[in-house]
Amino acid sequence: MPVSIVINNYNYGRFLGEAIRSALEQTLSALEVIVVDDGSTDNSREVIESFGSQIQAIFQPNGGQAAAFNTGILAAKGDWIWLLDADDSLKQDAVRQAIELTAPGISRIAMGMEQIAADGTRIGIQLPNGGICFEGSLRDVMLEHGGLPSTPTSGNLFAREALLSILPVPEDSFRICADAYLFVKSGKCGSTRLDPRIVANYLIHGENNFSRADGGTPNPKALAKELDNVLLTLGLLDDYGQTLSPTDHRKILRFWIGDQVLLAVIRAKLGKAPHPRLTEWSWLRIIGEFFSTLLLSPQPIKIRIQKCRKVIKLALKHG
Repeated sequence: MPVSIVINNYNYGRFLGEAIRSALEQTLSALEVIVVDDGSTDNSREVIESFGSQIQAIFQPNGGQAAAFNTGILAAKGDWIWLLDADDSLKQDAVRQAIELTAPGISRIAMGMEQIAADGTRIGIQLPNGGICFEGSLRDVMLEHGGLPSTPTSGNLFAREALLSILPVPEDSFRICADAYLFVKSGKCGSTRLDPRIVANYLIHGENNFSRADGGTPNPKALAKELDNVLLTLGLLDDYGQTLSPTDHRKILRFWIGDQVLLAVIRAKLGKAPHPRLTEWSWLRIIGEFFSTLLLSPQPIKIRIQKCRKVIKLALKHG
């Protein structure tokens, strides 16, 4: 079952070489390594061309992450597709470990990533769903195991057939965070398999859309992006929920509001993020959602209390 590695890049020339090398130096070679450069204006072209015929290079005008995904997926020939962000890199044995988990009926395999500082220091491990092993529907993962398995892009292997069936990723809506579209939509095409083994490095370099190496508060623009992402994902989950029972549909929406939307809205309001949707979220509505989450969320009571503590901590920090 050959794997295509598709690297999406925009102005990450300083990291891109390491991403490409990590794809080329796998213990189990990929069928192909494709680099889609989405209109970079830095030295990315020079870096890409230095690898010559070892990779397939595609240069296109800037259209955002969704546009790069659409191009790369359509160009890939492998049965399985690994979408690698240009500022991340794969562990040397990543393809071999992931391919062992493939099977008919699986649309996505989500594996672990390790957070790495710009100087190479290991600063943490990021795992899907607390490091559990699981295979099942997206509904089962969310309601029985407490979360949307959303390890960043570079920790996921997708069945090519599943991706082709859900293309194109809407380019206007998903200039960033296009992985959220793939995570949810691929859930309609087959089961999701979770495995905690670390297969990729998630580089924290100070310019990530969401993560910060120092643990500080993101700037207002980053908070607005975070809110965009969780609200777009809420819409995707609403669409997915239409395929389930009304009860499960409500539970999934309630889960996502309590698990992600509520916290993102509070952070955005406290951080004075420039986001038009914030006017829809009065503090009265937030308080109502807060108590609804505490009482009605499908998550275990321990998890609900942890989420509520996060909300209280945010309020006290900025109050």
